[in-house]
Amino acid sequence: MESKKTKILPWPGLFLIYSIVFLILLFSYRILFVYTYRYRLPEDYFFPLLKAFGAGLRFDLSITFIVLFPFMLLSSIVFLNRFSLYRFLWSTFPAFLLWGAFIHLLADIEYYENANKHLGYEAFIFLGKDIWLLILSVTESKPFISLLFILFSIIYFISILKIFQKLSTALNYRKSKKEIGIFLLIVIPLSVLCIRGGTQTSFIRPSFSIVSDNTFINHIGLNGIFTTFYDFRTESIPNYHRMKLLESYEWVKKEIDYGGAKFISPAYPILRKTIVQKKFEKSPNIILVLLESWPAKYIQVEEGSGFIDGKEVCPEFNQIIKKGRYFKNFFATGGRTSNGLMATLTGLPDSPGLSSLHTQKAMSRFLGLGAVMQLAGYETMFLTGSNLGFENLGVHVKRWGFQEVLDERDIQKLNLYKAGIWGYHDADLYDLVLKKIEKRNSAKPLFSTVLTISTHYPFRSPDEKLDIFGSKVRDHDFLNVLHYADWAIGDFIRKAEKMGRLNDTIFIFLADHTHHRYLNYFEDRNIPFLIYAPSVLEPGLETKIGNQLDVIPTILGLAGLEVVFSALGKDLLYPNTASSAYFAFGNLFGWIEKDLFFAQNISENDKGISFPFTPLSGEPKDLCSKEILRCKEYQYKSRAFLNLTEELLKKNIVAP
Repeated sequence: MESKKTKILPWPGLFLIYSIVFLILLFSYRILFVYTYRYRLPEDYFFPLLKAFGAGLRFDLSITFIVLFPFMLLSSIVFLNRFSLYRFLWSTFPAFLLWGAFIHLLADIEYYENANKHLGYEAFIFLGKDIWLLILSVTESKPFISLLFILFSIIYFISILKIFQKLSTALNYRKSKKEIGIFLLIVIPLSVLCIRGGTQTSFIRPSFSIVSDNTFINHIGLNGIFTTFYDFRTESIPNYHRMKLLESYEWVKKEIDYGGAKFISPAYPILRKTIVQKKFEKSPNIILVLLESWPAKYIQVEEGSGFIDGKEVCPEFNQIIKKGRYFKNFFATGGRTSNGLMATLTGLPDSPGLSSLHTQKAMSRFLGLGAVMQLAGYETMFLTGSNLGFENLGVHVKRWGFQEVLDERDIQKLNLYKAGIWGYHDADLYDLVLKKIEKRNSAKPLFSTVLTISTHYPFRSPDEKLDIFGSKVRDHDFLNVLHYADWAIGDFIRKAEKMGRLNDTIFIFLADHTHHRYLNYFEDRNIPFLIYAPSVLEPGLETKIGNQLDVIPTILGLAGLEVVFSALGKDLLYPNTASSAYFAFGNLFGWIEKDLFFAQNISENDKGISFPFTPLSGEPKDLCSKEILRCKEYQYKSRAFLNLTEELLKKNIVAP
C-alpha cells in the first residue's frame, strides 16, 4: 500500500497550477507585446490600455481552458489511471503545450510587426517544410537569443521528465466516483464559461477586444493563440453576412461590367468574352512582375513623396513611371502572397481568415490567367526565386494554366546564381527571364509571370553597396532591400531595352501585398501598379481605384486579345469603368470607393468602420454615422463579392 505522505499534490491542484502558469505566460506576453510596439500607443493611452488588458483576460481564460479542458476530462477516467503512460498523457502533455504556446506567442510578436495583425492560420503553414528557412533567418538575425532559447528548451524538457517521475507517486489521482462527480460538476460549467468568454449569447470573438478608437489598443487584448484558433472557426460566411446568389451577382455585375467584354453563360455567372477594340498585327510578349511586399508609400507620385531621411527610396521605379501608366489608387485584395497570387492569376479574391487555397474550394475549376493566355495563343511561364512548395503554391500555379514553372529548385540546377535565405534575388530572376526570352525559337508570343523574393522578411539586401539607410532610420532594413529591388528593376529595363524588347513586350509591375510595417490602414492596402509599354500606351498618372482582380481584364484589353475569361474585375484602361476595390484580409473585408475606405469584421454584424483616404488617415473614424446610406451601400457591395466568390467556388461554377 502506498504511503499517504507520497500523495502530496491534490488531483485538481495540478490543473489549477497549469491554469495559473498559462495565464501568467499570456499576461507576460501582453506586457512584452505592448513594450515592443510602444511607439504605436496613442498619447492618452493609460486608461484604454487598462481596458485592453481587462478585455485580454477573457481571451486568455478562453484559450487556457480550450487547451486544458480535454486533459481535465481525461484525468477523470478513473479505470485508465492505473496505466502510467495514460497518466503521463493528461498530467504532463500540457507542459509540452505550454512550451509550444511560448514559441507561438514569441512568433506572434515578431509576426505582428510584419503583418499588422496577430497570427492566424498562417501559424500552421509555417510548420511545413519551410520551417527551416524561418529558423535559419531567425538564428542569423538573433544568434544570441536563439542560443539561449535552445538551452532553455533543453533544460525545460529534462525538467518536465523529472517532474513527471515525481508526479507518478506524488499525484493523488485515485478518486471515488463521488469525488469525480463533484470535480466534473465544477469543472465542466467553469470551463464552458471560460471557453465562451462569458455569459453572452455567442462565443467570444476578436471584436470583443475593441475598447477604443485606436487599432493598436484594440489588438492588445487579443493573443496569437486565440486568433490562430479562431481563424479555423471562420471558414464559412456567418448568416448575418449572407446574400443569395442572384442578389450578390447583381451587385457584383454592376461593378465589373464594362463595354470591352460581354457575359456569355447563365450557368457560369462571371464567364465573359472580350470585345476587341484594337488588335495587334503580332501579339506582344507580356511580362507580369509580382513584387514581393512592395508598398506604394515609397513611390514618388507627387512632389516630395517617396523620400526617407532626404533620400529617394525607389529612384529607378520613379523614372520608369514617367514613361508608363501608373495607378496610384491601386489596392491589394489580401495581405499574403497566396492572397495576391490568387486574386491576380485567377481573378477571384481569397477569403478572409482561412485562405481558400487551404480548403476544398481550391479544387474548383479556375480559368487562370495562364490558361486564358494559352487560349489566346500564348506560351506561358511562371518564374520565382523562392520554393513553390511553400503553401503548396506550385500545384496551384500549374492548375492556373502555366506550362513552364520554374522555382528555386530549378534555378539551383542551372548553377548560374547565388541564393539567399529565401531563394534567388530579383536581379537574377530578371536576368533569367530575359535569357529565356532570347533563347526562344517559338513563333508564339510569351506570357511570363515573375514573382520576386528579395523584399521578403527578414529583409537582407544582397548588395551592401546599395544600402543607403543607416540603422538609426526606422525600418532601415526593409528600405535598403527595397532600394536594391528598385535598382534591379532599373537594370532589368535597361537590359531589355538593349535587347530591343521595349517594342514587342509589355511590362507590368504590381505587388502581391505590402510589407505591413509602420503603415496605416490605407497604406497597408495601397500597392503599386505600373504598365510600362512605351510603344503601346501613353504615359500618365491614373487616379481610378482598382485592385488585383482587375489585372486579367486589363491585360486582355491592353493586348487586344479576343478570348474567354472568368474574373471579378474590370479593364482599368477601358473608359468609364467603375472606380472601386474590394479587399479581404485577416478578419476584415471591405470596400474602397470615391473618398471612403470601409471595412467590416467577418465575425461581427455591425455597421463597420470607415475613414476617408483623402487626406490619408491612419485610424478609423465614425463616418458611417454621417454617411449612413453610402456605408450601407458599400457594406452590400463587399458582402456581394464575399458571397459570390464563396458560391462560385463551392458550386464549382467559375468556368466550364
